[in-house]
Amino acid sequence: MPEKKRRWYIPVVAAPVVAALVSGCTFTGTVTAGGASPVSESEPLTSSSTPPEASTKKSGASQEPTPEKQAEKKPEKVEPKPEKSTGPEIVYFRVKQKPTCESGTDAVRYPGQPVILEWKATGAEKTTLSVDGPGIYAEYGAKDSATLDFPCAGTPNSYVSHRYLLTVTSGHTTRTKLIHVKARVNEIAAL
Repeated sequence: MPEKKRRWYIPVVAAPVVAALVSGCTFTGTVTAGGASPVSESEPLTSSSTPPEASTKKSGASQEPTPEKQAEKKPEKVEPKPEKSTGPEIVYFRVKQKPTCESGTDAVRYPGQPVILEWKATGAEKTTLSVDGPGIYAEYGAKDSATLDFPCAGTPNSYVSHRYLLTVTSGHTTRTKLIHVKARVNEIAAL
């Protein structure tokens, strides 16, 4: 019977010592339990085979970074905030419908399809469209579209191209965008 009573003394005495070793701390208290001998305050309990630093790495406890490691850390990147744009901006300017050239035969001809352009601009007081060079074709709204005939003069099986320039203006600020649109010239078969 005396042996059964002594078994619980070992865990009670060993628990604070193990906890101190795992946490990397030194234990400097007096522990007495039943017949166990007290630990001297001048002799800290440490393990001679495992230094406290190694035991903390094994236990997964977080470590405070040393000044050298803190210096190695890279500063966080700060993304610059986009500046608010002043003046007009072209959100998009694109072809909504591709053009086609006239096709068919001498007896039956099929007309070609016009080009349809669409755009959206912000902050614009005035929006204009030019076709194949300088000069204003027409004035439009900031979000609008235009259906334009697509002349197809050229030799059969070649391509014809036209340029469209969108200009948006607000005060003294102007933005432009140019697109080129092309279509294949069809051969008109003779019967």
